[in-house]
Amino acid sequence: MGRKNLFSKTDVKEAFQEKKEAIVYRGIVSNRSNDGLPVLELPEENFELPITGYQNQNTILILDHNEKININAIPVKLRKGKKSLSWFHEHYQFSSKDAVILLRVLLKDYQEGNFNNYDKFYAYEWLSNYLTTNNITLLKFSLYDFDKILQDKLDSKLSRGRIVAVSKQLKNTIKLIPIVSDNVKASVRSYIITNALDKPKEILSAEERIKKSKLINDYSDYVMFQIYAYVNACLSEIKEANDRAEDLMEEFDEPDLFSREGLKRYRELIINNTAESHEIAFDMELLAYVRIENAHGLIINEHRHNYDIGSLSEDILAFQYEKAYHSLPLDLKENPDVSYLFNNVLPIAIANNKDAKDGVKYFGERKAFLKLHQLLNRPLKNWDKVKNWHESLADYKNRIANKYCCNWIFYGKPENKSYIFSGRHKGIHNLLLGFTTHFDYLIMLLLLCESGRNREVALSIPAYVNNVSVLKMYAPFATEPSCLLTGKKVRGHVNHGGAQEESIEIPTNSVLYEYLELFEEAKAKSNPNRELFIGNADEFRSSCIAYGESFRTNCFLKDENGTLLNEFETSRFRKVWSGEILIEYLEGINTKDDLIKAIGEDLRNTIPLTYLLQSSKTEGMLTTAIVGLQLKFIENYQKIAAQLKTNGETPSGKREQRYLCDCSDPYNPDHNESYDTEYCNQFDMCLGCSRAVVYEEHIPRIIYRCFQYEQLLKNSPELYSSHYEVKHNLAKEVIERFKSKSNNGQEKHSLAFNLAVRAWEDPETHLLPPIVHPKINIVEIE
Repeated sequence: MGRKNLFSKTDVKEAFQEKKEAIVYRGIVSNRSNDGLPVLELPEENFELPITGYQNQNTILILDHNEKININAIPVKLRKGKKSLSWFHEHYQFSSKDAVILLRVLLKDYQEGNFNNYDKFYAYEWLSNYLTTNNITLLKFSLYDFDKILQDKLDSKLSRGRIVAVSKQLKNTIKLIPIVSDNVKASVRSYIITNALDKPKEILSAEERIKKSKLINDYSDYVMFQIYAYVNACLSEIKEANDRAEDLMEEFDEPDLFSREGLKRYRELIINNTAESHEIAFDMELLAYVRIENAHGLIINEHRHNYDIGSLSEDILAFQYEKAYHSLPLDLKENPDVSYLFNNVLPIAIANNKDAKDGVKYFGERKAFLKLHQLLNRPLKNWDKVKNWHESLADYKNRIANKYCCNWIFYGKPENKSYIFSGRHKGIHNLLLGFTTHFDYLIMLLLLCESGRNREVALSIPAYVNNVSVLKMYAPFATEPSCLLTGKKVRGHVNHGGAQEESIEIPTNSVLYEYLELFEEAKAKSNPNRELFIGNADEFRSSCIAYGESFRTNCFLKDENGTLLNEFETSRFRKVWSGEILIEYLEGINTKDDLIKAIGEDLRNTIPLTYLLQSSKTEGMLTTAIVGLQLKFIENYQKIAAQLKTNGETPSGKREQRYLCDCSDPYNPDHNESYDTEYCNQFDMCLGCSRAVVYEEHIPRIIYRCFQYEQLLKNSPELYSSHYEVKHNLAKEVIERFKSKSNNGQEKHSLAFNLAVRAWEDPETHLLPPIVHPKINIVEIE
């Protein structure tokens, strides 16, 4: 139950509403002046400026030239559809003339439809912040200033792709500013981001190249192992679902779901309300869906020239299923799955019920799926009055959702398990069988992880070469049977240089190749004529950011200190770029056991381990090793949720102190989903909670607690294994991670260990209270 916000009172909202009405300004002159920009007369007070852009794209700009406004302080309902310019107030105070010019340029940009993404807003923000920080007016703006803006960004943690994108928008902004000289505009237009001005060409050593490459901006091996493991886990679930569907097609004793006998059996299985009966019910769904999608794919993708797909869809939406079926070519009518769709599924799932049309209203459209949960709506509604039906159905949905929507699968929303069954979703059956673009995204991530190439190369790989699957294009010089995937990388970036081919060798006996074959098989059903192997549409590229955010949040990706990542960018994946260092790293590694030992002792290698997979010579050995380590890494990364401060940080400000850590938010613990409390006092659970913050000062106490756990293990093994073994493992893992990740970690650990030992051996000293449990004799363990 949500807690009441003590500050959200009616009088506050009303007061803000009055303020909102007071700042609306309606005296805008929208015609153009001699410089081609809209005329804008600013009033003395702040105001809201409604603007309409290309194709009626509307928004409201909040202009705070008079008094600075914090957009985040405005209630969400009142700022819907509004945009604040974070730079405008400060620039107006510095130079009101320049600020107004930039605003007028922005208005022209918006009216001409140049605001399809936020890169344009960033361009104005970068320009304004640079000008105000360095006290430079637009009249004095030069090529040097343009270069300085971009070079400063290149030295930051922003991805190069983002900087390149914003630089394009910034060029267009400079072009529209009337008081910037034509010479400067021409120089900016021809500027190439890869070259810094007035810098002589350097000959760098390997060590200097590593430093210059900003390798620290890439994800560490610690993060990359998580990404690699979770991607493999997602893909393995898709593979398991497809393997299961194949087995069901060959041998399944239950009746077809869309038959009178099948529906009766399906209802009985759900009402039985056991894990076994629910599993059989889901198998009935999965098999029915495979047959339905097979039929739908055949109708869409084959024999399209033999009949009018639009006319067929109209007949179905008019409930004339027999007419639609007989209009099909003979070979389609003889297909058992097509016959099942027209003679079983549609008459039972839709019949002549207008309310059930949602299940087939997109019938025949290439990008649409027939969603099984929509086709089941009509039968399920007919069972409203069946005893125990609704309770059993709710349990069934929850059980299936918990099994197929675990934290690392980013298909649905883990906090709302029923979401995967909602009509707005693409359907769990589509997801598990790999028919949606989630499969594309996972394949892309795995390809980037194992090849070291970037997203541009992966998304430009063709699906077919000379009408032959790209997976059949064998690499001629590989030391083992391999396929050769070839994409393109545009060089020159801002000035749109030529495209360079980049190849990826994938051994045909690798796990990656198995997934690529499964992916091709799934896409051959939904879109066999696609040009590109992955994605194949601009919509997929634009959805990659959303997919990345879902993957990051639902997989709980963390950095070395246990802090959740606040972004997910494929551009920060590690790259293999230095041949001599690759060879140096492989020196002395001849077997899988050698590799496991090297990984276990050092997760901070210069060359990212995962990317050694691009070598066909080592691919098999490395894949085997990583799979062997994968469960260990997943186990460790999932358990520890606490944030570790390993760089010598000290607590500051008001502290919420606990036995083993500080707590950042005791009102919202997350160590246990079922733990519902106003204020957490489970101090032994802290290390499994993301609210915990562990500093160096806590390490002696954590070691001391380990001594107590070990004593408990000696005196009461059963109690230890049932209640304290997991907590002990958490504590040991925190100690080991602090020792390996902290500067001078071994020395700090030795000091902490000695302190804990002295306290443990001194009967008068107690770093922590004793462990208390109803079954523990306190005197016995002290």
